[in-house]
Amino acid sequence: MLLSAPKITIATGSSSLIIPFEGLDTVDYITNRDVFNLKKIPKKLLIIGAGPIGIELGQALNNLGSEITILTKTNQILSIEDSDMAKFVQTALEENNIKIYLNVTVKKILKEANLKKVEYTIDGKSLSWSGDTIMIATGRKGSIEGLNLEKAGVQLNGRFIKVNKALQTTQKHILAIGDVNGKYLFTHVAGSEGSLAVRRQVLGLGVA
Repeated sequence: MLLSAPKITIATGSSSLIIPFEGLDTVDYITNRDVFNLKKIPKKLLIIGAGPIGIELGQALNNLGSEITILTKTNQILSIEDSDMAKFVQTALEENNIKIYLNVTVKKILKEANLKKVEYTIDGKSLSWSGDTIMIATGRKGSIEGLNLEKAGVQLNGRFIKVNKALQTTQKHILAIGDVNGKYLFTHVAGSEGSLAVRRQVLGLGVA
């Protein structure tokens, strides 16, 4: 089906960015979308990634009784946030028995009896974790598959659609709002950007 319109808004959201760690395809793992379908709380959960999703769900599952370990390749959790704030949050999490390891390089993931094992290094030192559940929270990517954006002249910014401050793509009559533009991947931001899109494209009220 081919549709055309003088004004278009893309609001297709995002999906988990799964880094193909060695051995990941040999074990079952979960993402943030799977958490709410779990039949039981994990006993020992390893979260790879320390962005907002990994930190939020790690804290929530810790409060429900899981033993949580978080690994991140960055030198702080919440890597795009203020460093003092990130340190404050990390201290609070660690005071609640959440283990957090920075500057991690994941080497291999494997199955060991009824458990899953992750081998990793920190500053060249080899370490490992074993437990029942692994969550991958290594980022997001815009849901743009099948949109044929290149043919429409819409450019990308990495894994997301490139937009200006008015949420216009490189084709000014096409807006990209919410997660798909990669600016701030939060529900409340998507709602606000949706309101802006309606004001601009339907009501003609500009970008204020």
